Amino acid sequence: MRRLWQVAVIIVFAAVASASVANASGPNSCDSAFVKRDGHRITVLPNGHDDTANLQGALDMAVSLHNHAIVRLVTGDYYTAQVNVYGFEGRLSGDSMQTTVIHNVPWPIPVTPVDYFAAWPSAEWQWSGLLIFVGGRFTVSDLSLKISGFPVTTGTTFSFWDLEPFSELQFGILATGNDTHARLVRVAVDAELAPLRSDDDPGASLYGTNVINAIMLGGLLNYEPISGSLIVKDSRTSKAGSGIILGSVHDASAVVSGNEVTSTSDGIDLWTGNGGIDYFVHGNQVTAPYALLFMDWGDPQPPIFNSRIRIADNKLAGSVGIDMAGAAYAGTWTFGADVECRMVNNDVDGVTGPGILLGPGTTGCVVVGTPADRIVDEGTDNVIIPKR
Repeated sequence: MRRLWQVAVIIVFAAVASASVANASGPNSCDSAFVKRDGHRITVLPNGHDDTANLQGALDMAVSLHNHAIVRLVTGDYYTAQVNVYGFEGRLSGDSMQTTVIHNVPWPIPVTPVDYFAAWPSAEWQWSGLLIFVGGRFTVSDLSLKISGFPVTTGTTFSFWDLEPFSELQFGILATGNDTHARLVRVAVDAELAPLRSDDDPGASLYGTNVINAIMLGGLLNYEPISGSLIVKDSRTSKAGSGIILGSVHDASAVVSGNEVTSTSDGIDLWTGNGGIDYFVHGNQVTAPYALLFMDWGDPQPPIFNSRIRIADNKLAGSVGIDMAGAAYAGTWTFGADVECRMVNNDVDGVTGPGILLGPGTTGCVVVGTPADRIVDEGTDNVIIPKR
């Protein structure tokens, strides 16, 4: 079912991949009692019930200030529906993951009911996410999102599906748009378990959680990967369908380092992109059925080329550790020219099935420090240097 949702994103978003960002949210009025500006520094105080307009207004103000604006959230609890930000070049920061907490408002958040990917997000055309960034060069740090309850939204679906609407949140934090430079440091996204969808309850959650994707950075369309730099460090996600998704990208660096991820389906997803990719996944603790997933869409895709993939010192637990063979979903990565693949000292002791799956599209991948009996190698000229 998760793959069906991802394919739906591709099909619908393809129709608007070239759309202008003219649909961006315009300036929003905010309450001066709770939004304070001092030069390029904007402080937002929680109002105790619905901070959506103040958060949106503060970030719109920061965008108008151009480079180096800081939007600061204090210790406290904020409540919000969607906040859509275009071209933000600055920092959104709280006091800490423990003390600055952004909640969803305690009523179903209105979302576009059918094909919400058919236009860019705006106040009039809402996507199913809380913090949505399109383009820009920004940092989000020292805060957490806590998504509570079910249903979280009024529900959305796709016109070509005969399925009940999805009432869970699709994204906690989403950054997309070309030439995006997104950095998330010490950020938490905590979901809650929810009733799992079944024939008897077709309106329940697709993955048994109220958030499908906790953090997503990258292109939503397989044929339109984004460029830029994508970083998630020292952060935490819990109980979402997927913890951290990076991709699709080209001519980009993507770093996932020092994070703690627990998920109901996938831990860290790396989608295929095109050329010029530098993936670095290091020092993460991941517990999920598919802990670290390299995902293609199942249809034949062009090989990646001129790219570096480095996976090191991760502690993985679940059914499958590192899946580069399409075990989770139909589709596997294919290496083209000038691809360097290194997997070093990844701990798969907590994985009940294969520790590392190297699919038939891999070639020349070097795996160091994993017991040989925990590796399934279906590729060509891969080099296995097992743990002794």
